[in-house]
Amino acid sequence: MDTNTLFVGYINRIPVLKNFLTVYIQESISSGPIRSAQTLAQQYHVALNTHIPDASKRILTKNPCIVVFNHPYEIETFISAASLPSRRDMRMVATASILEIIPSFHSIIVPVWIDHHAQAEKVHKLSGRIAKILSLRPKVAAHVAHKRNVQSIRNAAKFVDSGGMIMLAPEGYRGKHGVWFSGIGHLLTQIKNQNRCYYVSCHIRGTSNWDWFRVIPIVNRLFPPIHIYFSEPQNIREVVKKSQNPKILAKILEAEYRDWSSVLIR
Repeated sequence: MDTNTLFVGYINRIPVLKNFLTVYIQESISSGPIRSAQTLAQQYHVALNTHIPDASKRILTKNPCIVVFNHPYEIETFISAASLPSRRDMRMVATASILEIIPSFHSIIVPVWIDHHAQAEKVHKLSGRIAKILSLRPKVAAHVAHKRNVQSIRNAAKFVDSGGMIMLAPEGYRGKHGVWFSGIGHLLTQIKNQNRCYYVSCHIRGTSNWDWFRVIPIVNRLFPPIHIYFSEPQNIREVVKKSQNPKILAKILEAEYRDWSSVLIR
C-alpha cells in the first residue's frame, strides 16, 4: 500500500475531514476552485475580511493576471481563492504530489516538482515535514524535475496569455520566512501579451497551524477573522522592466512584496 492510499484511508476515517475533502473536490470540478473555496468558507464559518482596491477587483474579475500570495501555514491556498471574485478560468501553481492524491485536479493545478529542493533544505511547514517522513514514492531527479518545471511554467504563461488567472505562493513549502523561488520571475518574463496582463499581490493575516480545527463544527466559530489584502494591479510589461533576468526579478518582487505587506493595517 503506497503513501497516497494510506493518506486517503486516514482521511476517510475522520468524518469532518472526509466531508471537507469531498466537498472541495466535487465543488472544484463542477464549479471551479474559487467557488469551491467560497462554499467551504461559508460552510465552516470562516470569517474573511477582504481589503481590495476597486481597480484590482475589476482586474481579478475578468482580466488575464498573475496573483502571488503568502503561504506561511496550510490554509492560505483556500483563503486566497475564497477572497477572489468568482471566475472559472483560474489555475493554481502547486506541488505535483497533489495530482497523485487527487488526479481529477489536472485541470485546476499547474504542477511543479520541488522535492529535490525540499530534501536539501529545512522544510518549514507541518505538511511538508509529514510528507517528508511518510513519502514512499521515488523522488524525481533534479534534472528531470527542472525539465518538467520549465514546461509547467511555459504552460502557465500560455494560460495567462489566453485570458486566465494564475495564482501561486512564490516561497512554496518554505513557509513564513522562506525566500521566493525564481519561478515567478520565469513566469512573468514568458508572458507574451504583457500590455494586457496584470500582476497583483495578495497578503493573508490571521492564519496559523491551528486552522485545521476550523473544520470542526462549533469550534470553528471561535476562530478570529482572517484578513486578506490585495495590492493595486501592475501591468506586467511595467513589472518585467525591473529586470529581464528571472532570478533577479524574483528577488526584486520579493523585496517589494515584503515592503508593501509590512505597512498594511494590522
